[in-house]
Amino acid sequence: MTTALSIGQGGTGETTKAAAFNALSPITTAGDLIIGDGANSSTRLAVGASGKVLTSNGTTVVWSDAASGTVTSVTADAPLSSTGGATPAISITQANGTTDGFLDSGDFAAFSAKVDKVGTPTNGNIAVWNGSGQIIDGPAPSTFASSSHNHNASYLALNGGTLTGALSMGANDLTTTGKVTTGTLQVTGGTPGSGKVLTSDATGNATWAPVASQAYVTLTDGATITWTVAGLVNNAVVTLGGNRTLAFSGLANGMSGTLIVKQGATGGRTLSLPSQCTNKVIGGGGGAVVLSAVANAIDILSFTYDGTNCYWTYGKNYN
Repeated sequence: MTTALSIGQGGTGETTKAAAFNALSPITTAGDLIIGDGANSSTRLAVGASGKVLTSNGTTVVWSDAASGTVTSVTADAPLSSTGGATPAISITQANGTTDGFLDSGDFAAFSAKVDKVGTPTNGNIAVWNGSGQIIDGPAPSTFASSSHNHNASYLALNGGTLTGALSMGANDLTTTGKVTTGTLQVTGGTPGSGKVLTSDATGNATWAPVASQAYVTLTDGATITWTVAGLVNNAVVTLGGNRTLAFSGLANGMSGTLIVKQGATGGRTLSLPSQCTNKVIGGGGGAVVLSAVANAIDILSFTYDGTNCYWTYGKNYN
């Protein structure tokens, strides 16, 4: 037989599995479910409203509100303690020689008193750790002005005065070509800049870097919207003038950021994620985000980058 049997003849009128199933299916709308409503009988269950869950009433399945839970008991692990019940009092005791807990000002004073000193340091001199658990009076800063000085010490403190010239400490040769003045530490070299902080790599080499907290910057709208990321945390905002593609510049392992996306008065704009990383979108988004389509809608996208993947989360329609 070369002609497909019609439904009235016991067939489907189709020649492929998918088409045959669709010919018999009662589904009419995206999200519909097929359920049984009697012996050898099926029917369509329309998709439920937002937030509903599928439950059984003992006879059939229905869409219902999700059940809410209640707190019945709260416990705590040491050094915290709980009185129990749904509304407990949580407390922590003071630490002692055998029990963990909090430290108070008396504990701090006792800890600070463990540092010993020999004699009274002269005002303005450099105090030096002598390697035996003691701080001793060191030389005046003026003696450093013309030449390098080596000190077999692990701690230096400057109490007033000015330190200039080169300074080396022990076998590790800590050398500064800058200067220490009263209330100010100045380090030259590298790429210092206003608002930057001094950070260290795994071997102790220091460099100037932007502070982690960054103000929101406005990105320039265009067919490709370039987001230049520089610090560990990056914040930006953009208003879409059409269907756009986002691109990263300067992306590095460990970076993260937040992008506020505004639809503008037209709405319905789309935004493709950057090609500079493999995009992973929360909820199985398949590397794409679906923005709010209404005019002037505001969505917020956040990412973190592990050197290969950009992991995205986003919230929709903050209006």
